[in-house]
Amino acid sequence: MTGQTWKRQVEDAWRGEPVDMKYLQGFKKRLEEVLSLKQLGPQIGLLLNERGVEAEVEKTIETAMRNTAVLAYNPFTEHNWKSKVLVAEKALDHIIDRTIPVLKSRLQPNKLESNHLTADLEKYKNFLCRAKIKEKLQNERCRETIQAIDDPSDSIALETKGKIMVLEQKRGTLNVNYSDRLLKLLKEVRQLASLGLNIPSKIINCVNQGEKFYRYGVVLKQIAHFYNTIDQQMLPCQQALMLDEAIAFERLVIPKKNEESAITRVTWEDPKQLEDFIAKLQAASDKLANHNRFLM
Repeated sequence: MTGQTWKRQVEDAWRGEPVDMKYLQGFKKRLEEVLSLKQLGPQIGLLLNERGVEAEVEKTIETAMRNTAVLAYNPFTEHNWKSKVLVAEKALDHIIDRTIPVLKSRLQPNKLESNHLTADLEKYKNFLCRAKIKEKLQNERCRETIQAIDDPSDSIALETKGKIMVLEQKRGTLNVNYSDRLLKLLKEVRQLASLGLNIPSKIINCVNQGEKFYRYGVVLKQIAHFYNTIDQQMLPCQQALMLDEAIAFERLVIPKKNEESAITRVTWEDPKQLEDFIAKLQAASDKLANHNRFLM
């Protein structure tokens, strides 16, 4: 206010340096911390739905804060306040550990309508915003992700020496070996990194590998979706008229007898070969799509 608004006043302009409001800012932060502690009991009680748990949380916090004037803010004794908060949080560890799985279950996307998600996050924001709880949630999520990367039967990581696409013979569907879970992980890590959070090196390496081939994965998924749904877009009476384009596309993905198809030879680790193959696939799918649109 003194640095900007008052400077524009012709009369009674502020003279001197802008007012230092560090004390008020610190006091405001203390009030927010006290309010957050006060609301922790009701929020845990709401989540656990256990008799007496809210009173137990409140009593634990009161015990940790005994003989502390919580509103007597002083920047020189701030370290004492922080140590009291740490004592309270440590004493609540066993309750918080029981609460986190309940919250995660309640916030599962498949259990929530999208328009209720914001309301639920708002409802539990004081619980979610506590540093210790965020740390626990992040550590647990990192452990789950590393397990998914290390899973030999169904790894989330991109296998660069593996096939880029596989034709499932039984259902006749074309699948890209670039999992939706990896796409989701790329977005999550971008968001967490923008918040300045520490991410384990194994996850970073997995994401870097995924980012390297991201644009190829997206294009291949679009082509596979087109191939898997083209029969729904064609009228039965027109299928014979599109036979040449369909055969040209399938030659790239379906092997001839005693021969390999192109998709069995191409791997992620050869970018030139990969780009050439994608260009051929794209051209073949475009011809098929354009002919189909023309006939429609």
